[in-house]
Amino acid sequence: MSKKPDFLAMPEPWNLVAGGYAETTMVMLAQYAEQAIEVSNLKSDDKVLDVACGPGTLSLLVAERVASVHAIDFSEKMLSLLDQKIDDAGLDYLHTHHGDGQALPYDAESFDAAVQVQRVRKHFPVESVKAFWYAMVKGSAPITMMKQNMAKAEWAEKEWLALHYLHEQLPNMPTSLSSDAWLGTGIK
Repeated sequence: MSKKPDFLAMPEPWNLVAGGYAETTMVMLAQYAEQAIEVSNLKSDDKVLDVACGPGTLSLLVAERVASVHAIDFSEKMLSLLDQKIDDAGLDYLHTHHGDGQALPYDAESFDAAVQVQRVRKHFPVESVKAFWYAMVKGSAPITMMKQNMAKAEWAEKEWLALHYLHEQLPNMPTSLSSDAWLGTGIK
């Protein structure tokens, strides 16, 4: 029996969703990045590694607080978005690397901060079901992959069902939703 591959462990879904992720999901994840920075107790001469950096949620927030940041991701489109932000801001101490976060190409002891894991819960405002759904479609790799693999009529049906379900579950707008994440930080 062969093991089914985890499509989220491949660059393709992240390349597909890069623009929407940077526009929607990155904003939501900034709260987690800020918490990671806070618990890391960084110093101005630290070298930081941001593993699976995406479009630079954490990298951009921490860059001006430390000596250097190295951001690695296997999604070339995510890195391209981050590279553009680096160029626009003139952050010559923030470096991107194309690579797999599960096989890091760095020598041991190269960084002062990278991975401790803790559960973090954050709350996010939801102004309307429609806006929430379209942000999820635009910024979520699993939903984007599902949409890409369906015929338009099938997607329209699934989207209608999702919106109907969300309207039933979230009848009072605006509201807020919470989301848990496993936040990984590390300090040398």
